[in-house]
Amino acid sequence: MDLPMFEGSKSPISPSAYIKRIVKYGGLSPCCFVVGLIYLERLKRQEPTVCLTSNSFQRLILVAVMLAAKYLDDFYYSNKRWAEIGGISTREINMLELEFLFRLEFSVGITREEYDWHAGQLLLNEGMVPPPQEELPALGRCKLLEGPKFPSCSNIADASSFFDAPDYAENAMAE
Repeated sequence: MDLPMFEGSKSPISPSAYIKRIVKYGGLSPCCFVVGLIYLERLKRQEPTVCLTSNSFQRLILVAVMLAAKYLDDFYYSNKRWAEIGGISTREINMLELEFLFRLEFSVGITREEYDWHAGQLLLNEGMVPPPQEELPALGRCKLLEGPKFPSCSNIADASSFFDAPDYAENAMAE
């Protein structure tokens, strides 16, 4: 992995429990998880050797979702609070955030089509049929969603399937 600063000791909790922790204490809108996955995919494109492992998952997910919350939500927690949620120091999360942003070349903007495609893929992975475009949560206004319009957070913990096909977003948008 080309991002040694994201490596830590193996997390004492499962990925799904960690996601639930972020959901419970992060105060963020659900669409931040979709956007966080988009950021992880971009990182994978920039750094093909990056993989979510039991030693890197916690920091990569935490920083990706934190950045998504900062980008999308009107109100979001400080880095100190995110560090507490993630069980790391404020200094470390500050360094991880900067490293992540530089690796993304500060490309945090997303298109509606990109968001819709990823949200639809999560629904398909959950065994659900994606809702019509107008029923997907609006970017920037996405707060709390209910029912089958949005995938459960337990499915987000297995993001590896998004990293298997680097050209899928372009292919999906071309259709």
